[in-house]
This record gives sequence, C-alpha cells and structure tokens, in this order.
Amino acid sequence: MSRTQSSPPAPPLSGVLRALAGDPKLRGLVTHVGDPRLHIQGPEASWPLAVATLAGHAPVLVITATGRQAEDLTLELTAMLGDVVALFPAWETLPHERLSPGTETMATRMQVLHQLAHGRLRVVVAPTRAAVQPVMDGLGDIEPVRIVEGAELDFGEVQERLVELGYTRSDIVGRRGEFATRGGILDIFPGTADMPVRAEFWGDEVSEVKVFSVGDQRTVPGTDPGEVLVHPVRELLITPAVARRAGELAPENAGNPELAEALDRISRNIPVQGMESLIPVLFDGPMRTLPELMPEGTHTVEFTPGAVARRAEDLIATGREFLAAPRTSSRPAGSSSPPGGKSRRWAPPPPSTSRPSTRRRWTVRATAVCAAWRRPRTGWDDPGGRCHPPASRTGRPTGRRRAPTAGNRCCSTSPRGRPPAATSRPSDG
Repeated sequence: MSRTQSSPPAPPLSGVLRALAGDPKLRGLVTHVGDPRLHIQGPEASWPLAVATLAGHAPVLVITATGRQAEDLTLELTAMLGDVVALFPAWETLPHERLSPGTETMATRMQVLHQLAHGRLRVVVAPTRAAVQPVMDGLGDIEPVRIVEGAELDFGEVQERLVELGYTRSDIVGRRGEFATRGGILDIFPGTADMPVRAEFWGDEVSEVKVFSVGDQRTVPGTDPGEVLVHPVRELLITPAVARRAGELAPENAGNPELAEALDRISRNIPVQGMESLIPVLFDGPMRTLPELMPEGTHTVEFTPGAVARRAEDLIATGREFLAAPRTSSRPAGSSSPPGGKSRRWAPPPPSTSRPSTRRRWTVRATAVCAAWRRPRTGWDDPGGRCHPPASRTGRPTGRRRAPTAGNRCCSTSPRGRPPAATSRPSDG
C-alpha cells in the first residue's frame, strides 16, 4: 500500500523564534557559543528563548532542579523547535528500592537514548535526578520494533521480540507494556504511545494498522498512526548474559530467600518487581551518565544552579547513606557484601566528575521581571540602559524611574549586546 509522504507541520511557535532572531541580546548570546563557562541572569520567561537560540548553533543539555520545571520547559521548547526536543525523565523510585519505575517512564527514557545514539535530538531536558543517575552503556543501540503498513514481519518473531523488550502477553490489552494476539491480529500498547494500536497481518505482511480504544476495544475511525515504533519498557532486559549471571548469584544468596527467589526467576527469563535495583550486579558493562551520552560540543545549561547543586548533593548523600547502611534484606546471612561480592550499587557521582571536559557549562539565574520586560519591546532592556517608569494601578506611569538593582538586573546593559550579568558573578552551581 503506497502512502503520500507529506512534510510535518512547522512548530506552532517557530515564527516567534524567527521574529526574535534579530534581538541584540539573543545575538549577543550567540557570540558566547563555545565558551567553557558562562553565567546568565534573566527573567524566567526568557529561558526558553535563550535555549532555543543556542540550540541553533550547538546541541544543548538543560538540567533543571525539579521534574516539573523540566516538563514545562520541554513543552515550551517543543512548541518552538519541534521533535528535536525531548524530556529525559527521572525514575519515580530510587535505584536501590525494590520497586520498578513506571512503564511509560522507562519507555520514554529508552526512546530518548535511542534518539541520542542516532543523532536525532538537539535539546534534551532533564531534572537533576535524571542527569546524575548512571544508565547502562549501550541502551541507545537497542532497536525498537517498527510496525507500519506494508512492512514484512514474521508474526511469531515479532511476539518473541516484544517479550524480549519487556512487554507482557495478555488476553486483552488494557495498559502500556501489554500485547495480545488473536489469529493474525496483534494488539499492542507501546510504552510511549497515548493509545494502543492494532496491526492486522496477511501472512508476514502488515496489511493494516489502526488505533483502538482500551474501553471498548474498537478501532477509532479516522485515525492513522503511521509508523509505530515500539521501544523497550524496561531498562534491564533479560538477555542470556543477565539470565546466566542471575543463575550464578541465586545459590550464592540462598541465605536470603527473597533475593534468591528473585534471582532464580530472572535466570528463568521471568521479570520481577524491582529488578532494576540489581542492575549493578547483573550488568557487567560500564555505566554512563546523561552528559556523557550527549553529542560532542554539547552545551550544558543549568537553570537555577544553586538549586540544582543542592538537589544533586541530596541525591549523593542519599546514595552514600544507602551504601553505608546494612542491607540484611538484600544480602545473604552472615555476609557483609552485596550479591556477587560487588559494591556497585548506585551512588550518583558529583556533576563535576560526570561531565566530560569537552562540554560547555552555562548557568542561568532567575531575576524579577521588570517593567522593561513587561512592555512590548523587541529588546530585553531599554537601549539606553534605563528602566521604564513603573506603572500605577491605573496603568499610567508614575514618573519615577527604577535604578538597576540585583532584583531587576534584567534591565542593565552590557557591552556588545551580551546577556546581562553574563560574567559579573561566579556560578554557585
């Protein structure tokens, strides 16, 4: 079946970015591309514009203090730049807890890692927790299952591959990470999709792909999912090497029935709740942090660096406390070492040790929004370096002028049109 390929629509706010491309402050920001360190102050509303401008000249990794900040910033940047922006979410659980992160979270992380490995992203936004937690090396090389009309796929091999990617076989698909089969029909709910899809096979050819509703299991008319990429819904996939390693550790930890049972189930290719906490002992390869996985020449931008640093310190302290605390529930009786004799449990490294030396680190502080920013001007400040008179409640100027202070530093000027306070204060990030 042939399809008419159409170019994707432009991002809804791409015109805003083009209109502001001539702003002197944004042009000044571009002159700093390649600087090893830069400190910027500006109102929070200017952050997406600054990042979008920088992304036109270099890959960008944005680190925020909280997940909510990362989500909001991702939405704003996507509206300006499109699909080259992605959010790398953090786990909802601590890595040493015996609980697995959400299916959607792990699938989204695997999707971002795959896109990074294939050079499809310009901006990655991550909360501090996601930036400092190491991930297994090579996750971006895992290819997703591609389902599209007209593709040649072996029906049996597709099901086996879905199980390898962490999907669960069920009678009826009701949530992400499940798939079901009936005759030559494959129902699957990809971990990154909003709705499940139904693929009908004619032999080994995908004849039709439709979106269907979880509630009544009926296809939704008028919907065309196009190409469906099914990414893994687990970061720890039970490969032959992982299963073999779990089988070796199970008898060594016979004194801990709960741990021995979990390892035994993993050795038989059965996923268990919280198996991600065993990544350090089941995975023999190197661990990488997100900054190490970014392309060469990436500029790392930390928003509110003080809050980012405090959040990272808290995570590091939590990891160290866990390492120092006795874990009788995860160690065999009378043993003082973790399973397998390794002490590779997760303790997030300081950002300074996890960031390659070739990366560029910029920090951004928030400032109070002054009258110059609220008024409809094209620049970030008054060309003469003066703030506009503050308006009274009636909307008329009061006649008073506000002198530039630490609270309204967005109204100050700097030479060559550079962002205000670019190098005036040291970073506390």
